[in-house]
Amino acid sequence: MCRAHLSNTCAVCLEETKRTDKKLKCKHMFHAKCIMKWFETSIECPQCRMEQDDDPIVVFRKNVEENIREKYRDAVRSLQDEIRVLEARRPR
Repeated sequence: MCRAHLSNTCAVCLEETKRTDKKLKCKHMFHAKCIMKWFETSIECPQCRMEQDDDPIVVFRKNVEENIREKYRDAVRSLQDEIRVLEARRPR
């Protein structure tokens, strides 16, 4: 039960939570499915907005995002290199 809000409902789906559901570091409880969906777009608790930057789901998301950024940067650099090569070969 959230002492501040006197509620034992998941703030994402508004259904009742159980002791076995996912508890964040701020002590708010959510269904695992609900909080995983929430963490797709935010790293804050949906109830109190406390950052959950050490939650395993959030850490995984950040690692995936960084990996994608690196691959994107590499792809852009590769395309830039190809453009330079093609421009150098182009008759003037």
